[in-house]
Amino acid sequence: MKTNIIKTMLLLALSCLWCMGSAQTFDIVLATDFDGNVTEGSKSELIKYIREGKPVRVGWQLDFNEDKEPDFDH
Repeated sequence: MKTNIIKTMLLLALSCLWCMGSAQTFDIVLATDFDGNVTEGSKSELIKYIREGKPVRVGWQLDFNEDKEPDFDH
């Protein structure tokens, strides 16, 4: 039983390392500033990507003290 757990943990660790080593590229389709103004790309391009069924990743920044500098990124 203990051997199976160790083998499973090792397999998961190796698979994570393999994923981290593979090159992942992406295009920024839409970026906005804290006021919602488009700084890169366009809303129509984002809509096009979604309609074509392409994978979309969403990231955001939070500005807790409202100084226009990100305090938290995700």
